Amino acid sequence: MTHLITNYIESFKKAPKLRKASILLLLSGLLLMPITSFIALYSLTSFEAIIGSIKIPDQYVNLNIDIEEPETMCLVVAYSTYNPSVFPVQNIRLDVEVRVNFINKNTLINETLPIYSDNSMLPEFSPLQLTEDYYSGFYDNFIITNLVSFNLNYDTMSPVLFFMDVSIYAEYISSLISFNITHFNLDLLNF
Repeated sequence: MTHLITNYIESFKKAPKLRKASILLLLSGLLLMPITSFIALYSLTSFEAIIGSIKIPDQYVNLNIDIEEPETMCLVVAYSTYNPSVFPVQNIRLDVEVRVNFINKNTLINETLPIYSDNSMLPEFSPLQLTEDYYSGFYDNFIITNLVSFNLNYDTMSPVLFFMDVSIYAEYISSLISFNITHFNLDLLNF
């Protein structure tokens, strides 16, 4: 065996420089391929786990639409996620829209109006960390004209439903992978 290695080293020393460079490049590629494959597989497995662990809303939603005291109006939504990866999840944008569904007492027609809309940036999900936090939106994000219309026209004898759409956009592995998660028509009475 040592005779083979010695012969290889001797032939390598006699080879032209270009051939040496290509042989070194080939050897380094062969050595790095298993490492690269492992990192790629680990990243994708972690990526799936991240997406599966994002819970928004998570147990708690508070919607206060007191038109008499608009400075107290707010939407607070709890969220949580676990990042099992060694890479942070970055550039996380959260888009939230809340709609109210009601029977108009004047027309007896079912109406749906958007009453809240916002997009904001969340802090990054650090590697190997559980993140539990709250998204908060205030008076500026409410659509006041639609709230006033709802307040003046809803039938007090009919049910009123509140729905929320949530969309999360984020980037992973230094922006090499981006993803979007969207939940439509989340019934706020269930939280």
